[in-house]
Amino acid sequence: MEIELPKDFLKRMEVMLGKEYDDFLKVYKKPYHRHGRFNSLKKKDFPLEVQDWILKRSPFCPNGAYFKEGIQPIHFASYRNGGFYMQEASASSVISLLKIQPGDYVLDMCAAPGSKTTQIGEYLQQEGLLVSNEYVSKRAMILLENIIRHGLQNALVLNCDTSLLAKEFPSGFDKIVVDAPCSGEGLFLKQEDSVQEWSLDHIAVCAKRQASILENAYTCLRKGGDLLYSTCTFAREENEDLIEAFLKKHADMELVPITVPFGRPGFLPFEKTRRIFPMDGGTGQFMALLHKKGEETRHTWKTISTKKESFFQKEVNALLKKPYRYFHEFRGKLFAGNNPFLDNQSLKIIRQMVYVGEIRTGRLILDHHFFMSSSLKETCMIEINENQYRQYIHGETLSISKPKGYYGLSFDGLVVGGCRSDGQQLKNLYPKVLRTR
Repeated sequence: MEIELPKDFLKRMEVMLGKEYDDFLKVYKKPYHRHGRFNSLKKKDFPLEVQDWILKRSPFCPNGAYFKEGIQPIHFASYRNGGFYMQEASASSVISLLKIQPGDYVLDMCAAPGSKTTQIGEYLQQEGLLVSNEYVSKRAMILLENIIRHGLQNALVLNCDTSLLAKEFPSGFDKIVVDAPCSGEGLFLKQEDSVQEWSLDHIAVCAKRQASILENAYTCLRKGGDLLYSTCTFAREENEDLIEAFLKKHADMELVPITVPFGRPGFLPFEKTRRIFPMDGGTGQFMALLHKKGEETRHTWKTISTKKESFFQKEVNALLKKPYRYFHEFRGKLFAGNNPFLDNQSLKIIRQMVYVGEIRTGRLILDHHFFMSSSLKETCMIEINENQYRQYIHGETLSISKPKGYYGLSFDGLVVGGCRSDGQQLKNLYPKVLRTR
């Protein structure tokens, strides 16, 4: 279906693109192919059930691919269980530019719904710390759902204004991603409602908000750290013009040349930035990699003191290939991770690390998050068949006899959730909100 684009938008794009304008318009008359990437924390390639849908591999990220028309991810068990993630093609290129290393402290400032956060998690390999923030409460919960499904252990999920992050985390991060809320011109190919929301006034509002977010990111970045600013829009006001104003204000920040085989240089004199237009294989992306001059140790923040190991901690770690180093009990709930827990009453914390479970009348009831994010010993895992899998996600008890205790369940090599054996059958622990009807 051909998309009717706003007239003012088309006039701006004709001026911007010149001779390439006709090629730009032709893309909007072609079928849109969805794009995704497999979860490298769980798989070495796309799950077998998805591979027949692959049209071609992606030039934008090593674990990405375009799919044939008509793919419905929710129909695949491997999508439900975190084997792959649907992400727009050009957007999948952003995180690789930061060269994130395991052990880094990384802030994803505008993180929902979680495509870039889950990518960051893959690069961190469950080491270091990932702080994923989302200002809109409902979107923050979607972010958390995707973090759990993807199996991240080291994420701190926040629901805060970015100004509060600047106050609480000055010079606190090695790497920062600002995938800024924007006018969304690059979404026109896949989301018709974004066309209806577009206006020149909206561009101005977005640019003002982006400048504020970028200032807060600057405060959070340590000297010697890197900041990646990106949008999915074409407007110069939200891209090169914004970067120009930011650099004039901060002499200690410099652009790092982006040299990749995809896309094209940004508009002069900001050819060190990178743009991806629809003619380049994506829907649209702008990227600027900024380095903070100097060198300093990342500032630390107040953490919760570690208490003596409890019975529940021993019970949890006995199930795992690699025990968690830190635990935190809060209001009858147990959390675990490999980083000290943040002690901060000012921030709205949605989740710290892994929610292990709830302590009830002297017993620990393990949560879905624990099973999806933890690496259980092989003796604590049960591989189920397709029929048993369908029963499980429907909420049914499984007629499998195992010694009493907790077990993780897997299907086609992916963890799907957990259960508790009473010695004769497996009691279902799959969350009610996720169950099929």
